[in-house]
Amino acid sequence: YFRARLDFSDAGSEKSMHSLLGEDLGVSTLASSRKRPNDSSLVGFDVCKRLREKDSEIASYKVTKARLESTIHTLDSDKKKLHLENESELISLRQKNAMYKELSDDLQHKVKALQAREKSIQNEAQTIKKGATNARFETESKFLALQKEHMQKTSKLQEEMGK
Repeated sequence: YFRARLDFSDAGSEKSMHSLLGEDLGVSTLASSRKRPNDSSLVGFDVCKRLREKDSEIASYKVTKARLESTIHTLDSDKKKLHLENESELISLRQKNAMYKELSDDLQHKVKALQAREKSIQNEAQTIKKGATNARFETESKFLALQKEHMQKTSKLQEEMGK
């Protein structure tokens, strides 16, 4: 930064002192009518003190700026890190989702195949049941016919024996 060179050669005069202090020369006071000893060093001291204060403020602002820039950098780094972690997690979730979808599709295919097999087995069982029912009716019919025939033969034999 830039520092102005100060010239204190005529700081002892009332006019230069008042202009440095920013005072109005139109008002005369008792203090301004008397010449103060070492006015130039007093004004120079005040200016140097003011410059040191400003330098201190500037240094404080620079420290604050550096701290804030560091915080911003840290936050940006954290943001990038979280973004990468989220991207990684998102990729992982997409892969899991694809795997689960594939498993789901595979299981649905197996369920459909099992349902078709079940229907086939039910049809086969129904056919067997019909066949068994028909066979039972035939067997019962034959049994009843044989029983009737047997009873007729038995009754005929009893008649013949009874004669």
